[in-house]
Amino acid sequence: MLWLIFILMARCLRLAAVAIVVCSELVCADEPLRYWEEDCSAAMQNILLAANALGLGSVWLGVKHGDNNLEGKLKTLLDVPDRIAMMGIAAIGWPLETKDPHKGIDAHSLHINKW
Repeated sequence: MLWLIFILMARCLRLAAVAIVVCSELVCADEPLRYWEEDCSAAMQNILLAANALGLGSVWLGVKHGDNNLEGKLKTLLDVPDRIAMMGIAAIGWPLETKDPHKGIDAHSLHINKW
């Protein structure tokens, strides 16, 4: 399964004009950063929205969670220090295809005022 993830990531990154690796320090001023994942997620979403506003295509390549130590392997490849956590990679470029917008929410998954 890990090889498939690497192949898909490699294809996205090979075709991308630029890749932005979103990372965070885990400790700042001797205090652990408790919300670094939320901060990095917001940063990643803003990167993707900015790319779209410029007419570019983008994809969030997640590397943080999973049983295959993808983050560790990429940190070694990119020489990222141990004190830095890697959230993901934004692959950005000119889109090869366009897709129709999402058609809406499945009515069975929408809950109002209660589960």
